Amino acid sequence: MAPRSAGGKSGARRRDYRDEYQRRRVRRPGLTAREATGHHRIAPKPLQMSLLVDSPARFVLAEDLSRRDRSRAGRYADLVGKLDAGRIAGAEFRRRVGRWKPIAGERFLADPEAVLAILEQRRAQDVEVFVYQLRGAT
Repeated sequence: MAPRSAGGKSGARRRDYRDEYQRRRVRRPGLTAREATGHHRIAPKPLQMSLLVDSPARFVLAEDLSRRDRSRAGRYADLVGKLDAGRIAGAEFRRRVGRWKPIAGERFLADPEAVLAILEQRRAQDVEVFVYQLRGAT
């Protein structure tokens, strides 16, 4: 019996998979190995995400954010929700968000009073407080 690696597969078996991957790549240049076996390409989904940004304090819709920036925007939305619900203090919100790097060329709004004012304004207008949707979707 062949010794097993930490991944649970013997070295010869891993080599076979690697060789098969290389053969697929050579047979169908320009395609990934997954696509070369007949699977469809997974198209990135263009998204719109709302952000509260500084200078001046306002609500904006950002499009075509990277996966990392979408994650950061989601983390920001979570902190805004906690601030709105009173689960974190304004000073804590300002301390955490104030250090973040810009997103889509804008700085996140770290002023808790301004954030709450924008949320109240949007609720009074009866519009969505946060937006996360496919572009063009209704």
